[in-house]
Amino acid sequence: MSYLQINSRSSAIRKGTAPAGPPLRTAAARQGPRNRTAISLLEVILALAILAGAVATLGHVMRIGTRSAADSRDLTAAQLLCESKMSELTARVVPLESVQRVPFETNQDWLYSIAVRSTEEENLFFVRVIVEEDVDPGLRPLSFMLDRWVLDPDLELLEEDEPESQAEEAGDVGDLTGAENAP
Repeated sequence: MSYLQINSRSSAIRKGTAPAGPPLRTAAARQGPRNRTAISLLEVILALAILAGAVATLGHVMRIGTRSAADSRDLTAAQLLCESKMSELTARVVPLESVQRVPFETNQDWLYSIAVRSTEEENLFFVRVIVEEDVDPGLRPLSFMLDRWVLDPDLELLEEDEPESQAEEAGDVGDLTGAENAP
């Protein structure tokens, strides 16, 4: 299209007498894409908002991860302390009796409770050891609980004494390892 054709068509469009055809291209449209040398203020603000949102989200995720790692570490410590106290009970290092919120000798940050209950079976006890952090209850203290059935310690001591008394009654007081029968 020549300049005169565009001009006459423009005036015909303004008058409302132009035939239907392809839309007119303005001078800016004919130049093609503009060469941009800078970004606009709106683009900078939008990019900063996206960056700030991403940093805030990552900060929150890091805080959650750090808290979960600390809780996991503390729960592992509680589990080890609880198993240690239960081992002390079954080895008869600590008497088999109920106690409430007693601090550990080695770690004053943790408390333990022991609940001993008799069962329907004779000479069998249900033992529950609970280890918890020594913090204000409003701060959600971590705790770990371990349950076990334990034989009556008095019964086991009686059973250990019986073989010795039977051996004495039989008159066989020699070395119990069988060394007296060796050639």
